[in-house]
Amino acid sequence: MSLLCRFYAPLANATIENDLVFMCRFIDNDPSKYIFGDTLRAWVALVDAWMAKEGSSPGFILLFDMTGMQLSHLPRVNLALMAKFFFYLQVRL
Repeated sequence: MSLLCRFYAPLANATIENDLVFMCRFIDNDPSKYIFGDTLRAWVALVDAWMAKEGSSPGFILLFDMTGMQLSHLPRVNLALMAKFFFYLQVRL
């Protein structure tokens, strides 16, 4: 159910600097439906597939639409997974 609460999409056009842009936003802002681990797994799988198709680029822009986010989402974030996610961003992308 939690995967139906989010929207992920690579934008069709790159920036002027040829950077790839990936947009993320919440469809359902209910914090009880937010599962941080599922969010990261889905995002990483989609970005890996997208990068395999598009190839590498000089830059990668993550565009997060935070409309509807609340402080009650924050306790649902796993800090250990967040650290692994930032390591992934540094090394993998």
